[in-house]
Amino acid sequence: MGVQANGAVNDSGTPQHSMDNDGYTDMILLNFGSAKIDLDSVKIGWNNGGGDADISVFRYIGTSASPTPAGLSVTNMSSGGWELVGNYADLSSSGARGVNSTNTSSSWWLISAYSEGFGSSKETAGGTLGSGNDYFKVLSVAGNVVAPPPPSKIPEPGSLALMGIAMAGFVATRRRKSKAI
Repeated sequence: MGVQANGAVNDSGTPQHSMDNDGYTDMILLNFGSAKIDLDSVKIGWNNGGGDADISVFRYIGTSASPTPAGLSVTNMSSGGWELVGNYADLSSSGARGVNSTNTSSSWWLISAYSEGFGSSKETAGGTLGSGNDYFKVLSVAGNVVAPPPPSKIPEPGSLALMGIAMAGFVATRRRKSKAI
């Protein structure tokens, strides 16, 4: 997956439609509908001449049904409901990079070219993070669907009533036996 930045309609130079953090920070938004996904890995298929590719991964924890990072600055992603899961340095096209070691889940995920403005308060994996030199295309992501919790089993009113009648019968029987003695 690549991106097309504003003004790059006829982008014929290198790197064509890559994600980068040169001038501004490119992101890819993934929506898995109503399914909660535990994103496990990201694989890039191309990077700038074999150089490194640093990424940041976010999950949406806000309340909007249709979240968007549009209009948010790098420093205020959290106010838009986005939580930084981690920064991951030096991805290469030779293999997938494990992400999200805490196994958090969401229906909405953002994969972004790394920006120092995101901070490093969450997990960081790989080599050295750096802004401005990352050009890459995402090849694939992998994760697991998180099963919804089973519904809580609350007894129905009829069951409670039957149990109450049974207890009353038990108490009445005990009283009769104690009077007979």
